[in-house]
Amino acid sequence: MSRPRKTIPQEPASDCHGVQKILLYSASDESIADYSKTLRKFGDAFETVNNITEAKKMLRTRQFDSLIADLTNFEGSGRRLIHWAKAHMPGSFKTHGYMRTDIPNLIKNIYCQGIDQRFYYDHADIDHLTKVIFSISINHPDMTWVRDITVGQKELRRIIGKKSAMECPVLLQGAKGVGKEPLALLVHCMSNRVAYNFLVLDCNPRQKFDYAYRENRDCQSNRQALRENFEALFGEANKGTVYFRSFTHMSLMAQEVLVDVFERGLCRNPETGHMVRFEGRIVFATNKSLPELVSANKVSARLYNLLMNTTMSVSPLAKYRDELVTMAKAMVDLHCAKGRGKGMTFTSAAEKLIRSYAWPANIEEMNMVMESAISTARMREIGVGDLSLITSERDDYKKVSLPDTREGLEALIREHKGCIAKVARACGFSRSMIYKQMNIHGIPVGYK
Repeated sequence: MSRPRKTIPQEPASDCHGVQKILLYSASDESIADYSKTLRKFGDAFETVNNITEAKKMLRTRQFDSLIADLTNFEGSGRRLIHWAKAHMPGSFKTHGYMRTDIPNLIKNIYCQGIDQRFYYDHADIDHLTKVIFSISINHPDMTWVRDITVGQKELRRIIGKKSAMECPVLLQGAKGVGKEPLALLVHCMSNRVAYNFLVLDCNPRQKFDYAYRENRDCQSNRQALRENFEALFGEANKGTVYFRSFTHMSLMAQEVLVDVFERGLCRNPETGHMVRFEGRIVFATNKSLPELVSANKVSARLYNLLMNTTMSVSPLAKYRDELVTMAKAMVDLHCAKGRGKGMTFTSAAEKLIRSYAWPANIEEMNMVMESAISTARMREIGVGDLSLITSERDDYKKVSLPDTREGLEALIREHKGCIAKVARACGFSRSMIYKQMNIHGIPVGYK
């Protein structure tokens, strides 16, 4: 005997004046604020929610006629909420999804911190590459590369579940240049952590945060000082993101102290000084073989075992050879939209070169090469000659090394009559890298 089908009441949710009421969902408060402006412009009655569990509770009250959900959010579950609504709400209930077209403009909050000496660092490169990855994910959702990243993020969220951040620090593994740091920043920007700090802790010994390197001594007082500094660091990034760059450079003492802090699960509130639960996200990134470093006693076994619980691998571009031209074209389109305003195409020979090249520095290298190609290409077509940074004659273009002094860089710019594109081509770098070096040395834009 078949089970009787459960019926769902079909009573309308609109009020007596016939006004349709909308529930707007996104895990990002900034996304909600942006879309709310549109709804207010049209005079729609709506309520907002940024938690999927609360959204389901609100929908069960039958007070809403339709649902609008953010589908672009890396940390959200807009698609899952729409599927749930279609299965549980009346047939007259309407669902809509929307895609965001830009990243929240809060990337300027990034800064790099050695625990004892804080300094703001030039985030222009990571800022730009983050927007490139975002653009590709929005405009080419069917690419295998995009799907792999999306699936990886969903798997991380499944593993983390309701566990605390210090129980599940995330390990991003991948070759140099695959975009681990921009990906972590993108996830940060597309979630409710965007209003909080994205702290990059550079663990290179030259930053001098590690007491074992400063004093060459592992003792209780140094461990206590490190513990307090780690707690203060997590306190400043609470509800945000802490990104550990080059963490394998940390001494074993620092790694052991860090695991102790994780096990405690607390951080120090910078305003009150009280110890509170850390509620942000912790991300480690490496391109090294951790088992080998553990065997060589350079990585703590305790830290390694903790990181192995929540890992995500970012594959090199060589794995996606059939999609390389599409990815390169997406980068060119983004650069052209900001600069020339007109699109460009590749010659068949250029496409063949893009597919056959190994891209050892992955997406970072491709972005640099495409930026350089746009500056040298004539008309609207990019040829093999414009991809000089990856041709077999690459060394011929690197006859000039990039000077590391202001005087040397000024002389090189004067030699090329102030044309930054020619300077970049002579050195084998992108124009953004030359401008970055000019900024570091205090050379004004337009110097000739």
